[in-house]
Amino acid sequence: MNINKLLLLVIVYFISLTFSSVLAEEIKEPVYNSGDSWRINYSHKSTISATDVLPSGTYDIVFDGKEFTVFTVENGERGAEYLPLGRVRRSFFVFLTPEPFEVKVPMFKFPLVEGTTWEGEFFSKEGTDRRGSTVKAKVTVLGQEEVAVPAGTFRAYKISREEALGQPKQKIYTYWYSPVAKCVVKMEVKTVGPVYRLNLQELPPAQIAAIQ
Repeated sequence: MNINKLLLLVIVYFISLTFSSVLAEEIKEPVYNSGDSWRINYSHKSTISATDVLPSGTYDIVFDGKEFTVFTVENGERGAEYLPLGRVRRSFFVFLTPEPFEVKVPMFKFPLVEGTTWEGEFFSKEGTDRRGSTVKAKVTVLGQEEVAVPAGTFRAYKISREEALGQPKQKIYTYWYSPVAKCVVKMEVKTVGPVYRLNLQELPPAQIAAIQ
């Protein structure tokens, strides 16, 4: 074997190692610090009246070392406490992880790895039929993308969650999780009726400095 072939084999070997490490990259569950906060904008466009839809607007989510709390934001200033995060509907709490309450098909499974999928079923009374029905859900980590939101541009994991409500009706969540922001920086939820959107508006200067 001549020297050129040997060098080529060595190069191919190291490229394969690098490629394998990228494929095997795992994102661990985030660790939050007391005082961490996120300002988000949430909007919904609904053709039906639904009392369980969070009002469109801007909100601050604050971690006090034990739990997350949601505050309203008016004219750029934090206002009154809105709700403990655990009481806010699912399309809002997906903004942060881990999830504030147990679901049988979680929005996240850490460590996050590209290409992984999990699925299952759960019972829900959401929708017009309050008797409830069995929902089949499937979650897939699609890959990584650069996502631009008002708070900045983030490298994020794109995740899809499809929920079949036992009828033609289907709900599709698409959300982008950023390990450095420790949250979902963008989310879209599409159904037959309402359409929900969420974007990260702002991070406090101290948190920005910590990730730079």
